Amino acid sequence: MTTTPLVLEIGKRLSPSEAKAFTDEIKHRMYARWNERIFGGPFMRNLEAGKLPMETIRLFLSLATTRAAFCSGLGGCYEKCR
Repeated sequence: MTTTPLVLEIGKRLSPSEAKAFTDEIKHRMYARWNERIFGGPFMRNLEAGKLPMETIRLFLSLATTRAAFCSGLGGCYEKCR
């Protein structure tokens, strides 16, 4: 993964092709980081290998569904407050 920071001058207008190249690089780095940290992490490796205890899977699912419900509710509050 490239660790060189992306430089964008404040106030500089980009051509459509320059803007596309810049955002494409951001997306590329984001997906590379996601693959490294999420899919390459110990949780996903153990999940794929079938080595996670059932209690860990239950905890993960309960936290994931709680977070999804919370974010959905929060999104609804945000929309009402706008």
